[in-house]
Amino acid sequence: MTKLTHIDLADSSFSEANVPIIVEALAKQSELSYLNFRDGGLEEEGIEALAIALTESSPPLVYLDMSGNDASEESLGPMSELLGAVSSTLQEFIIDDSDIMDLDVIKETLLPALSKVRVTSIVCICSIH
Repeated sequence: MTKLTHIDLADSSFSEANVPIIVEALAKQSELSYLNFRDGGLEEEGIEALAIALTESSPPLVYLDMSGNDASEESLGPMSELLGAVSSTLQEFIIDDSDIMDLDVIKETLLPALSKVRVTSIVCICSIH
């Protein structure tokens, strides 16, 4: 299946061993517009791999929720590149309840990418520990 437009994997709690399979499957979804990965159990490396794969396939994402995963300052670089790749279509991006501790890193990595996203976008970077 390569024509999926809506994927909701919220509360799936994937192990890191499953990440390559998920990344490979998502990388083939060229028409993906909705991806909910809230509380997916991803560690930093999984988030980075997912962001890189989606950046390369550049689907027309409108909605992206990566909340509740173990995002860290290191995973924000690939996530920023993904946001840049989907900036013409993205309308809602949520990454709350993560392990990001440094607000300066958010300002330096995510905010420049988000400044390219459409003005009508909703961005939630709340409840960051």
